[in-house]
Amino acid sequence: MSGTGSRYVNITRKDLEDWLKNLSALGFPKGYTRDQNFQGVYLIHLSEFVSVKLTSTIGGNEKNKGLGKASTNMTLVSRLYPRMVLNRKSRDRKYFQRTKNWRTTWLDALKHWKDIYTKSSDFYDNIARVENRDQYRQDWIACIEQIPSWSSKQYLVKYHQSLTDGRILFPNQEELIKKIIKDQAKKTNKEINVTLDVELLRRMYVVARNQNEQMAMQRIKELGLQATSGAFPSPKDKEDYRSLRQYFGM
Repeated sequence: MSGTGSRYVNITRKDLEDWLKNLSALGFPKGYTRDQNFQGVYLIHLSEFVSVKLTSTIGGNEKNKGLGKASTNMTLVSRLYPRMVLNRKSRDRKYFQRTKNWRTTWLDALKHWKDIYTKSSDFYDNIARVENRDQYRQDWIACIEQIPSWSSKQYLVKYHQSLTDGRILFPNQEELIKKIIKDQAKKTNKEINVTLDVELLRRMYVVARNQNEQMAMQRIKELGLQATSGAFPSPKDKEDYRSLRQYFGM
């Protein structure tokens, strides 16, 4: 047979899914899933975060476009958000027709995308986990800027600049920022929870008087008056209180 009909074949859903099931033995062990929103769209997974999206012309009624017009394309996308295309420039071709050797041709295309992914897997995995990048960058810039004296820490300045330039942080960088914020909150809470114990101040005053510690006596008296008035101690008050306790062993 010659002409168009001799070059093209019809591909049923069973044909396609049988081929997809066999991919695990051909270097794609992470399996595939079908996009439930589209009849002919499948995700061949490369990692926890990245997949190759295969868009075919198989419809719900198993009918295809005319053999010569039917085509399939493949794109590197986020596995979590399949509409997010991760690379628009590295296609080896725009689409793949349903020729008789489609299994070989399509496998070559998958290998092409796998190679692209493997060369920069950390980069692709990282950007694939963030759906709204603009909001992401705004949120993390705000997190950094709430850290006291962040601009004096070179690594935080570097993270801030990366976000400002439109890039995404890596998970270990995010964890470091969260740890700094958490530690800062603990420190603040600890400072807030420092209260001036009036009875303890009285005992310290007696010891200071017996040792003729005039400066200590004056400061303890000031702290005692503040404590009985109910005023909130300042950071310096808290520091002096801790220092006096340490000095007098209380």
